[in-house]
Amino acid sequence: MKDYRILSNRELGNGRPDLILRTPSIRGRDVIIEIKAVGKLSDLEGGCEAALHQIEDKRYEASLKEEGYEMIIKYGICFYKKECLVRAGV
Repeated sequence: MKDYRILSNRELGNGRPDLILRTPSIRGRDVIIEIKAVGKLSDLEGGCEAALHQIEDKRYEASLKEEGYEMIIKYGICFYKKECLVRAGV
């Protein structure tokens, strides 16, 4: 991820997203990643949805938009043991 700054658990919006990948230019793409772990394989989908809802509920994207970033990609990632599911948000 050349030229990206990777920030972990930094305050943004009304909380602390797990990871933020920031470009040096507001014309680049920023990425917000929220990670969850669940206790059952059948809960992977729900964990991804919870992660994406947290990004919205805590307004992580709004803070970046206030700084001038327009292209923001959001990912909810959920783990159960060694299984992983990733969902992109809009």
